[in-house]
Parts: sequence; structure tokens; C-alpha cells
Amino acid sequence: MKLTHSICTIILIVIGCVHIIFSIVIFNSLSEDTMWFIGSGLSIIYLGLMNFLFKNNLHQRSTYLITQVSNALLLAFMLSLNVVSPMIPGFVGLFAVMVLIGATWRIYTLENK
Repeated sequence: MKLTHSICTIILIVIGCVHIIFSIVIFNSLSEDTMWFIGSGLSIIYLGLMNFLFKNNLHQRSTYLITQVSNALLLAFMLSLNVVSPMIPGFVGLFAVMVLIGATWRIYTLENK
């Protein structure tokens, strides 16, 4: 389960990086839309980093709760994103976040019996 968690976390960080790179490709200039697009990529990267932080603090309930709430918020965003604009990266991100939520719960419950 820890390997699955790490793989999904890396997938999220890669999706965030790709999102930022595509903002440079899609938008020709630095505009408000470009900044929002970059900000979305950064938030995905931050969530991935937060999941790595969770793996280093397995016994802290607050880290677990904050990570799960953050994962749930991104899950809600990814669901709405895929309804509005269905694209393969969105579905990959949605799947990764769903697996992360399950893996995070499983790791926390096994480590804190």
C-alpha cells in the first residue's frame, strides 16, 4: 500500500508539473488566465508534497486529517473538472486522488493499531 501511495503521489506531482508547462504552451503571454492555470498546477504539486509529508509522519493524527481533507477537496475539484471538461489527464488525476484517499486511510489504520 505504501508503494501505491508513493506512485499516486508522484503521478500527482507530475500532473502538476505538466499543468504548469502547458500553461506556458497554451497561453502566449503572462495574463490572469495564465496565472490561474499555473496556480492550479502548483496546488496539485502541493497536495503531492503533503502526501509525502504524511508518509513521514504516520503517527500524527493531525497530519493524517489535514492530508485526507486536502485529498477530498482535490477529489471534489477533479470530479467537477471532469464534468465540465473531460480530458484524459483529468481522469488520471481523479483516479490517482481516489487511490490516494484509500491508501492514506489504509496506511494510517495499519500503522496506528
